[in-house]
Amino acid sequence: MAAKKATQKRPPKVEYKGYLNVNLSAEQEAEFDSWYAAGSFDIGLLFGMIDFGYKISFSEDEFNDGIAVSMYAKSSKLDWAGWTLTAWAGDLNEAAAFCFYKHWFVANQEWDQFTGRPAKTHAKRG
Repeated sequence: MAAKKATQKRPPKVEYKGYLNVNLSAEQEAEFDSWYAAGSFDIGLLFGMIDFGYKISFSEDEFNDGIAVSMYAKSSKLDWAGWTLTAWAGDLNEAAAFCFYKHWFVANQEWDQFTGRPAKTHAKRG
């Protein structure tokens, strides 16, 4: 008699909803600058987010001469699943740190408060 093949259930696919506009106030910008200058960011912090259910992408932004980082909430257990948080800066480490900072300190790990907010441009980073 043939043994039954074990089947793994695939997690439900998350529907893409769009980008979040997590913009920092002038005070938050200054706090980020201090936090980043103190060397508080380690790229491993961002990679730890992968274990929590986020997909992270890095890409070169030739038009703005910098690096764009996007973090996609792919876990269907999250209320903000399907949303993408982005960050941009002049170099890879600062862009990654800025994305992590937006997620951890500005959004307090809960993105649903930023859905539907209007976009705002920022000269230094975004």
